Amino acid sequence: MRFRVATRVAQAPGAIFPVFGDKAFVQSLAPGFMGLEVVRIGLELDDEIEVRFTKLGPRGPWMSRIISLDSSSAGVTFVDRSIQLPWPYATFEHHHGILADGDGSNLVDEPTFTVRPRLLSPILGPIVWLFLRWSFVARGRAYRARFGPPAG
Repeated sequence: MRFRVATRVAQAPGAIFPVFGDKAFVQSLAPGFMGLEVVRIGLELDDEIEVRFTKLGPRGPWMSRIISLDSSSAGVTFVDRSIQLPWPYATFEHHHGILADGDGSNLVDEPTFTVRPRLLSPILGPIVWLFLRWSFVARGRAYRARFGPPAG
């Protein structure tokens, strides 16, 4: 399953990308009632990222590795693929785009995932999709708070 959420902000890609390496900022992207804790984070190719939910959310460590990182005049894109996942996820890959858009940027989140057990995926998958999509739409508020709302 997959979806795409885009949020327009005021700052340019070059000013935004480094902030994704800030634990406090990344923690602010999850709704507060979930209690996201960033254990480690990096922004280089092959860096590992480890997060945990301390209140509501999947239990256990969630570890990802940056498998792709590209920078150009159009912006920055990077992909992290999970290497250790809590239930109910079987696979999870997150494509990030910080794309130049006029005077600002368009922040694009495009996660792709599967759930387990496979037998329950027709029921569990859509439930996880709805909750996950909602949490990514909610990131728009944190993005605009940190990088400013788009002009006009």
